[in-house]
Amino acid sequence: MPNSMIAVFFIFVLKTVALADEVDTKIPCPDFCKCKSIDKMECSVESLPLSLPAGKFKRISFDNKGETLVDIPAPVIKMQPNTSIDTLVLQYLNISTIKTNAFEGLGNIKLLLISHSSIKKIEPYAFRNLDITKFMFLNDSIDTIESFAFSEFNASTFNIFKSNISTIQTATFNKITSKLLIALSTIEDMQAQAVSNGTLTGFIALKSRIIQFGCNNFHNISLVKIKANMTCNCNSVWLMENVLTSDANLENIICLAPPSLAGISLSQLNKTDLCNSSTITDSVCPNITLIMEYIKSNANKWDASLTMLVFIVSYILFISLK
Repeated sequence: MPNSMIAVFFIFVLKTVALADEVDTKIPCPDFCKCKSIDKMECSVESLPLSLPAGKFKRISFDNKGETLVDIPAPVIKMQPNTSIDTLVLQYLNISTIKTNAFEGLGNIKLLLISHSSIKKIEPYAFRNLDITKFMFLNDSIDTIESFAFSEFNASTFNIFKSNISTIQTATFNKITSKLLIALSTIEDMQAQAVSNGTLTGFIALKSRIIQFGCNNFHNISLVKIKANMTCNCNSVWLMENVLTSDANLENIICLAPPSLAGISLSQLNKTDLCNSSTITDSVCPNITLIMEYIKSNANKWDASLTMLVFIVSYILFISLK
């Protein structure tokens, strides 16, 4: 047999063995998913919650081109023992709600990326118990991130990039350990103490617009950099008293409104420029503990009201059936 034919035959044998090995070890591809390789899956939202076979996965993505309004359930992925995911991507989705504990059991992922999606609401503790390397909102539109949404969450870096967010509620980032970076984004309302009383290692806002920026205490955050545009009024006085570091000086905070102050650096203004003389007070951020107690008490009131409503409806049905 000529040497060339021997070489061809040898290559054929190697390819056959390799193919056989792949077939023997291949992880079953779940319904509504496309598996490009053994460890990479692209799934539609029809697969949610996804039951994942045991194995190691480099990347799992959910993509629905925004055609269907969906909830991200709890849990979004049902994990088997000895299963791990490096990267989880949610992209081009039209999301009604990211539910509480949606990412339960996914504490070992390295990157969680939510991109090019529309999100109406992120519930409290949606990302609880995640301890990851990087989290990113990229080119997203979000209506409301509710209080405690990122409580008990840890990521080395937390990026909001090229995204629009209507409301970030009080205590959204309570008790998290991350460096929060907001870049090329617009936030309509970052409420008082949204980022305070946590263990944030840094707060950085670059080339962004924070239309309403409620009072947040940055004294316990080691790294603060702010280069942003925002509404300048009496609610901005806290910035004059709290954000006075070399990296977060007032020169980089430019007024969007009112029209009389538009384009002016906050460093050129004083309290009387921002407030009516009768409303000038010392800028003290509201007590985060009291705020959280108020939020929780309202939630408890709602729970009690709902319980009473269910009782009344049940009683009426009981009477009507007698």
